[in-house]
Amino acid sequence: MSLLFSFLVLLYSGICSVQEQTLLEVQFGQQARSALSQSESAAGTARVLLYLLENSPQSPEFPAEGPFPLSPGPIFAWDLTKEQMMNAAMNGTLSLGVPQSSFPEPIDMVFGPFKGQLAMILNGAPFGRSEQVVLAGAVSELTLEFDRPQTVTMALDDSVPLPSKGVGPDERIHEITLASPLLARTQTADKTSQVPEHQAFVVLPNAYDELDAPRRRWPVIYVVPGSRTAIEHARSLAKILHEPRMKDLVPQAIWVVLDSDSAYGHHFFTDCTLHGSRSEALIMELIPWLDVRYRTVPEPGARILLGEEQGGRAALTLLLEHPDVFSKAWSLSPDAVSFEALGCLDLSTDTNAFVEADESQRPAVRTVLNEEREIVHLDVKDEILLAETLSADGRSGQHWDEMRAAFGSVKTGSRLARWPFETETGDLRRSDVMHWMGRDLTDRVRRNPELAERLADDARIFVGTYDERYRNLGVRRLQMTADEVLKAQGMEPGRWVVEIDRADSRSTNAISRLSVHDEIITVLRDRNLHD
Repeated sequence: MSLLFSFLVLLYSGICSVQEQTLLEVQFGQQARSALSQSESAAGTARVLLYLLENSPQSPEFPAEGPFPLSPGPIFAWDLTKEQMMNAAMNGTLSLGVPQSSFPEPIDMVFGPFKGQLAMILNGAPFGRSEQVVLAGAVSELTLEFDRPQTVTMALDDSVPLPSKGVGPDERIHEITLASPLLARTQTADKTSQVPEHQAFVVLPNAYDELDAPRRRWPVIYVVPGSRTAIEHARSLAKILHEPRMKDLVPQAIWVVLDSDSAYGHHFFTDCTLHGSRSEALIMELIPWLDVRYRTVPEPGARILLGEEQGGRAALTLLLEHPDVFSKAWSLSPDAVSFEALGCLDLSTDTNAFVEADESQRPAVRTVLNEEREIVHLDVKDEILLAETLSADGRSGQHWDEMRAAFGSVKTGSRLARWPFETETGDLRRSDVMHWMGRDLTDRVRRNPELAERLADDARIFVGTYDERYRNLGVRRLQMTADEVLKAQGMEPGRWVVEIDRADSRSTNAISRLSVHDEIITVLRDRNLHD
């Protein structure tokens, strides 16, 4: 008995020594210590992330924000306790053991030479701002050795990022910030002392301020960005719209680039618990304000939607839900238009999100090399693990986190939307799937012939066959469903979907842009809204 007891004591002490072993020694600069102190006093949270990339001549340059969207390296996360935050703020150093979260595998399974960078994400309104603050450290070279205890020392010495300065005085872009009482009433998360705001960027045509211009009032093109930010869209648009040689190639209209970013990622202009009444607020508050502030033609026929990726889904939704506000929508490589083909996953019939019927892993993000070969960078299980490693509160900005915030159900008093499947096993949750399917465009079109007719008449979708997220599968399902509904009604569907061979979403957007601009100009000319 004594031998057994001694063995158990030795085993327990060995386990404890492994658990308490210091793996990462973090040195905090003064800015990081100050931010930690303020966040800790404001009941905020802190998560330390370690990004790694293989240290080889072939590896890409390390991004300051990490990680890579197509080939993320190992990532490890530590959630700091209040005591750890206080100690780090006071002493400037912190010893961290085994990470709470790891991607794609635990830290003791990772070894070799790497380039590494630390980041710290703070919530809790440090420095009076409600959004997350991210601090980063310098890129270091380190080597993790297999089955050999070691301590890695790294620094978090970057300065706290300053608030965005917005557009410059010479950029010919109007930055719009408008308080939204409606969002303040309907948004259940991220409440602060400030009223939630609409944000947008307005780019005016060259002739808008010319006294002898033949037109005094202008149509409006509402742009909903996807992965690119609203300000990036506005800047690229301003360059071509104000170039005299592009006058006949770019629609001469008022362009309004809508900011669709939130704490949970893209909000898809979907009315939901976490985001509030986004589409209603756009229709009831921002658009009427713009119609008063600018010389618009305040009629549905003069309002057009243009969206990319997540914004492509938003443009289609706004067109279908508000036919009395918008008349046409162009959607480029739209995301999540069918939950029956959400990439390679069919929420309505599949039983597991992670594996196919043949037990192979369900792919999610790919690069197509040719007709017979593609590289799968992430499967669905990888996507979930990556999102949960980057953020424990649904704010990773990754694909599934932003979708569940927009389409998932939220328990009363919770700030987290529910997954439609078990994140450990991938098994579908039928009650949650039913909530998602209630927001599915394809299912709504199937049940409402008017929506199918509206899509075929007033929507134009461009998608690539090589889309990195298999978005073309969702578009095909949406098109097939709408066309079947129309044929059942005795109508012949037109060519409202263009599938560009061998194009991914980036090339699809680039290739289709000239055609889209030509089509918009033609529509506006037919309505006497373009010279």
